[in-house]
This record gives sequence, C-alpha cells and structure tokens, in this order.
Amino acid sequence: MNTLELIHGIALVLHVIFVLALIALLVIGLRKEVKVIPKGLTHAGWSALVAGLVLLGLNHPLNNHNATKYPLYDNAKIGIKFLFLAVILGIAVKNAKKTAISANLYLAMLALAISNLIIAVTW
Repeated sequence: MNTLELIHGIALVLHVIFVLALIALLVIGLRKEVKVIPKGLTHAGWSALVAGLVLLGLNHPLNNHNATKYPLYDNAKIGIKFLFLAVILGIAVKNAKKTAISANLYLAMLALAISNLIIAVTW
C-alpha cells in the first residue's frame, strides 16, 4: 500500500463518519418540538465536504496507478452529491443562529442528507 492509497482510505473513512454524523444530528433533532440547527451540523457538513474533495483529488492518480481497483468517479453522481451537501450547508449556515426553523425546512435537510447517502450507496 502506497501513501496515496493510505490517504484515500483515511479520507474515505472520515467522509463516511462525517456524513453519518450529519444524518445522526438531524435524526436526533427530530425528537425536539422546536426545530433548530443542531450544534455540530455545519462542522460535520464542512468536514464531509473536505474529505470528499480529498477523495475526488486522489481519484485520478490512483486510477492511473490501478484502474481496476480505483475506477474514475461518475461526475454526475459527484455533482448531485455536492449540490445536496451545498444546500444542506447553506440552510444550516443561514439559520444557525435562529431560535427556531420550520419543520418542513428541517425535514428537507434530513431528506437531502439521506438522499445523498442513498445515491452514494446505490449509484
């Protein structure tokens, strides 16, 4: 295993952890009567984004090294996942200091996060 493969593995594990943390924070907040942006949501989102960008940056060099083990990513899939995360982060940053947000907006964030996970697993 070379250094790029090690960094790729670490970035992949961190990306998965941060996306799951994002979803967990939103699911935990469902129990609250007054919906607010959970503490740590923006941190989990930005961290997932950075880890995803590291994975994206390592994809071509690893593909050149071993194309069967590291196939090139589907740009449409990556674009949709990035868009979903960007919308979640936009909502979170805009409403982070508010004392309450609408339940529909909160559920939209959760739906986008779960959709992001489903796209990653099934596409």
